[in-house]
Amino acid sequence: METSEDKQLFENTPKAIAVRHVKLIDLLPQFVASSLMYLPVIQAGINMSFASVLISQLADDDWKIDTNQASIIGSIWAISLPFGAFSSGYLSDRIGRRKIGIFVCIPFFMAWILTAISNSVMTIYLARIVAGICCGITTASVVYTAEISYKTFRSALLCMNSVWVSFGIFSTYLLNYLHLNWHLIAWIYAAVSFCSMLLILLVPESSHWTLFFKQHVREEEKFAQLRKSLTWLYRDPEVIFNQFY
Repeated sequence: METSEDKQLFENTPKAIAVRHVKLIDLLPQFVASSLMYLPVIQAGINMSFASVLISQLADDDWKIDTNQASIIGSIWAISLPFGAFSSGYLSDRIGRRKIGIFVCIPFFMAWILTAISNSVMTIYLARIVAGICCGITTASVVYTAEISYKTFRSALLCMNSVWVSFGIFSTYLLNYLHLNWHLIAWIYAAVSFCSMLLILLVPESSHWTLFFKQHVREEEKFAQLRKSLTWLYRDPEVIFNQFY
């Protein structure tokens, strides 16, 4: 049974003090950083729903695709997705969570360009395979969010992953509802991919990755980057203790 002395002792520990001082306003920098890192995650929802829009419009454009081709267009991205998911952990540990978020936008951009200019089903297949692999790699965004967020708000920020996927699905059907051609939709999402890459440049690297995974740099440089990351992500220096203990 917990005694009053035990409770008082716990409340006086640095960890308890750090948790107690975390306020909703302290969440703002982490909310912004995680939201920007979740931008590539939108692509998972987009590619999930884009197949139905694409197949229906291809039929209207007299592409004469058969049932097998339509099935491949709809499923090939999901088949290739695990290859990206399997490599995501290794790549994010090697080069960093933030860099993965930046680099994955490049093949997304290329896949949408390829889709927009495609004039054959095989080109669409290739674009969907590239997009599927990239969708798997976006799981690094979840790792980033888990590492930068306060323990008291971590679950809420991690649940945003599903919100962004849902937003991607919604945006695709909204553009289709507005009667936009699939070529134009692809160009729009190419622009989204490019803008996502630029926005992720604004966020700092995960302080956890910088401290424990960043190799082949001088200690002074590592701790300078760590200080920059911590200053960006945490409003109150007192609660930084809670990230590592």
